[in-house]
Amino acid sequence: MLSDAQSSTEFIRCAVKRAIVKMAIKSEYDHVESVALDSLADIFLDIMSNIGFKTKEFCELGSRTLATVNDITSATVELDIDLPESLKDVLGKNTEYPPHKKDRIVCICCKRKVLNVK
Repeated sequence: MLSDAQSSTEFIRCAVKRAIVKMAIKSEYDHVESVALDSLADIFLDIMSNIGFKTKEFCELGSRTLATVNDITSATVELDIDLPESLKDVLGKNTEYPPHKKDRIVCICCKRKVLNVK
């Protein structure tokens, strides 16, 4: 019987392998060797793990518990991973969390508007 951690790891590994196979098919490869697929999955998971670890370090360096896009971007720069320009543009537009809209506070019991916040 697999533990929850083992089963989630196997699920992620299976999903990565499927993604790699889809990329191979899109790149017009006819066949992917099982050993090559395992190696590519290992490499991909290792890279993602390193990005996650470095992102966590940058997040903690900023005394935060939630990572921002800037933490992820800094992690990829630190690991010398070159992001495509299209991805940089998307990340650059979303560097801040959107502010929470608190137009009004509503009483839970009677659904009556209690306070306006501007």
